[in-house]
Amino acid sequence: MKETSDKEKPSEKPPAFPTYTKGNNLASLGSILFEIMPNTGHHYQFIDFDDDLIQKLSPQSIENAKKLKRVGETDTAGWKQHPKKKWIRFKPGIKQYFNPFKIKQGIWVAIESNLGPITRGTTIIPQEPCDQFPFAGQPETPYAYETTNQVPSQSEEVLVSLDVGGFISSEASKSLSVDVRIQWVESLSSKTIRST
Repeated sequence: MKETSDKEKPSEKPPAFPTYTKGNNLASLGSILFEIMPNTGHHYQFIDFDDDLIQKLSPQSIENAKKLKRVGETDTAGWKQHPKKKWIRFKPGIKQYFNPFKIKQGIWVAIESNLGPITRGTTIIPQEPCDQFPFAGQPETPYAYETTNQVPSQSEEVLVSLDVGGFISSEASKSLSVDVRIQWVESLSSKTIRST
């Protein structure tokens, strides 16, 4: 019997539910673009769940999306920080729209646009009882960058996927996401005024 090499094997069909964000394997429920000017405080937006996108997901991801919607409707979930970008927080919730009136489920996202080192301040976390632990050094800064020189150019767009599956359960973590596209825009006050 002749063995077939990898090159001779028929190619596998792509999965029936491919709606994943480029670069990771989280099923995306929606996305939004933040245009942020440095040092303008928190930017707060709502990402509606994209129902057309959800219908293209695997049956398990569709079920997890339904559970996430229920978590948002109860408004019991606290804010989470992105594990590597402490200046981005998010939580499931609902938003009311008017004219026409409708209620949408989705994810609230808050982005800190202020710049600075850790000495400028840190994130306020509500006090909770915990076991004593040794001091491990300064906490990470809650700011994206220390100076405007470090901010990406206006032509660059930063894509951040937020893992929202963890709001359902630890087993659902790393299964669902929303995508935040961030574009840092230049302050108009930094442009010189030229007289003609």
